[in-house]
Amino acid sequence: MRRIFFRRYMQGDSMAKRGVNDQYGNFSEADANALEWEFVGLNIASAHVGSMDNPAGHSEDRGLGTDASTSDAGAPESFAAKKGGGATSSGGTTSGGTTSGSSTGSTTLGQGATTLTLHDVTTTWRPLAPAIGDTALPTDPYFANWQWSLTNPTTGINVPKAWQNYTGAGIKIGIVDDGIDYNHPDLSPNYLSNLDYDATNGGSDAYGTSSDSHGTTVAGVLAAAHDGSGIAGIAYHAGIAGFRISYSTGGPSQIADAFNHLATNGMDVANASWGYSAAYQDNFFSSSFGSSKSAILNDAANGRGGLGIDMVFAAGNGRATGDNVNYHNYQNDPYVITVAATDINGRITTFSTPGAALLVSAPGLGTYTDDRLGSAGYSTDDYTSAAGTSYAAPTVAGVIALMLQANPTLGYRDVMDILAYSAKNSDPTNTGWQTNGAHDWNGGGLHFSNDYGFGLVDATAAVRLAESWQKQSTYANMSTESAGHTDNAAIPDGSGSLQSQITFASSLEVEKMVIDLNITHAHVSDLAVTLTSSSGTTAVLASHPTGGTGSGIVFETTANSFWGEDAKGTWTLTVTDSVSGNVGTLNSWTLTALGDAPNTPTTYVYTDEFATAAGASRQVLNDASGSATINTAAVSTGSYLDLNRGATDTIAGKALQIGASTIIKNAWAGDGNDTIIANDFGDTIQGGRGNDTIVAGHGADVLYGGSGSDTFMFKFLTTAGAVIRDFTAGQDIIDLNQILTSAGYVGTNPVTDGWLNLLSDGHGGTNVVVDAHNGQTPVTVVDVTGVASNQLHSGTPWTLVA
Repeated sequence: MRRIFFRRYMQGDSMAKRGVNDQYGNFSEADANALEWEFVGLNIASAHVGSMDNPAGHSEDRGLGTDASTSDAGAPESFAAKKGGGATSSGGTTSGGTTSGSSTGSTTLGQGATTLTLHDVTTTWRPLAPAIGDTALPTDPYFANWQWSLTNPTTGINVPKAWQNYTGAGIKIGIVDDGIDYNHPDLSPNYLSNLDYDATNGGSDAYGTSSDSHGTTVAGVLAAAHDGSGIAGIAYHAGIAGFRISYSTGGPSQIADAFNHLATNGMDVANASWGYSAAYQDNFFSSSFGSSKSAILNDAANGRGGLGIDMVFAAGNGRATGDNVNYHNYQNDPYVITVAATDINGRITTFSTPGAALLVSAPGLGTYTDDRLGSAGYSTDDYTSAAGTSYAAPTVAGVIALMLQANPTLGYRDVMDILAYSAKNSDPTNTGWQTNGAHDWNGGGLHFSNDYGFGLVDATAAVRLAESWQKQSTYANMSTESAGHTDNAAIPDGSGSLQSQITFASSLEVEKMVIDLNITHAHVSDLAVTLTSSSGTTAVLASHPTGGTGSGIVFETTANSFWGEDAKGTWTLTVTDSVSGNVGTLNSWTLTALGDAPNTPTTYVYTDEFATAAGASRQVLNDASGSATINTAAVSTGSYLDLNRGATDTIAGKALQIGASTIIKNAWAGDGNDTIIANDFGDTIQGGRGNDTIVAGHGADVLYGGSGSDTFMFKFLTTAGAVIRDFTAGQDIIDLNQILTSAGYVGTNPVTDGWLNLLSDGHGGTNVVVDAHNGQTPVTVVDVTGVASNQLHSGTPWTLVA
């Protein structure tokens, strides 16, 4: 077998200074006896980059073996130190001691006042109206034999079916990285030269220099053109623009400048495949990094016309050194999406940095992409092989571009929601998964892992949910609940745990939990910190970090683990010191829940994983709101959805019972040939892409068949009147057999016989009126909008077609 060799770039500068960081990460010269402080620079999140063979003759030999620990020892150091930040020191004594496995401890009192802010979330029904994309797969020569991450339906991102409708057209993606070789033939068709920006000098050209190699490889994964040469990007019709930063000069202010220009220049999505290497170095409590925090918030609150820029970060490649995304405020900021890297088997790579702030994972090993032209870049043939979370991140950014083309009204929080609810478990035997306390994903809680986030991104499932998404969740309508806790309590030294609790009295549907820690400890590597919800879900916030923020940990952490849970209840912070010899103090902590108000209508999302989701409670849908939505858009096979109370349905081949008191008001079906039966409360029903059968009830139903040849069946003479919004001539059928049979009709042509009257609705559509010839007033059964009365006519016995 032919082997692909990877070159590893291990450049990096470090400079030692006398001094110490204070608890917020600000450098101080005050202590003449302070520990040495090593300035560790910005890392690009690429584990390996190397030359790539010519595609000819490699259909079997792809060099795509499993992730090997010997080659994934960690991320390369940055091209040079990133000035303006600062690695931090744990400070104090570093004396060791014996470890302790004790789990006993105490619970402290001292909760402050709770602040609750609730906002209503806009919901609007958007019918299925897919664009026309590409039915044929790309012919780019590297695509079929090398880009496994796009084509593999189980361990790849399952994108070809999504391309049939969406290719990223009209979406603008900003790449915050070093310079991009936009002269590359794979990149030039999609490059937005009028919108790029160079934050290193304030210029309007992000090409950079010949030593700027990383940004070009990221750009190729995102949006390499579908042009019959080279590779194909995830969103190969999206526009891309570089927002150049330097890995050798500048600092957080330069990064903030690039971030601010994302909104100014009208980007929809952003990608940042880099990060800082030392624990707690990029501390947004620090004055040095405060501008980055503000810039990210500005992009979320004001970007994309207030919908928010979807900002994607690479998790980093620091797994081998014990790094965690919760040690980095770029990666754990609550307004960004952080992505882990998987291999060809769907398993986490040995370099991918874990943490509770991960959202999803994507392939990041054996990636084939564009390189700078000629002798510049990582190879000499204009294409290169690469690995790292650097390439998992743009994979997700590309999927987001497809989602936004499918539904441009999505807020940045909707995008996060959809990615979480559509992600798949690609490593089900891994013991690191936990199921949280949510109730609206496949009948229960979501699966979450500190390695994978909610799982491997699935492009087709994400696009299907995007099409069907009815909410618009933004920064402006985000609800929050927050409280602080003052402890000033000693952490048991090597002999147990300290617990502190905050109780929220009000409900809020959680998306993210933000936890600000204030801990004093001379040797933070002794510590582990977790947060546990009242549902029993636990998030790891710190696990023996290599350094702290001066005299301990004063840092903001984030957990996605609790997505979909109710904030109401008691939240427990546990601090464990497993090594004796240094006594620390939990000074205080603040807990903030971010999410939706409790009155937000609930959508119960079902995916193909319902077939294997464990727990009998998942098979009964109980909802007390009176206005629930059931969404099977991400289910690839046919579903049987009877919306009546007590009915037994089938989704992904598995039974689901509608609870005896559950009222479903909306339903959206998937790609299979579905049957959807309305209840009597007036439903809005959207068939998916299959040949669906939709059965109206006694209520005023609003019906959409979607793509395919659909049958609308009417069984009851009701004065409520249904509406068909998307009847397709030559394709769809209105079946009136049961109504006419019940009325006593025995003829062959009810239109000619006067039992069916086709009357104009006054708006270009047709009212279908049944006259039962029984002396009663004729009943309008359905209004077929957009189809004139002279277009409808009798089809097979007792049906109407156009």
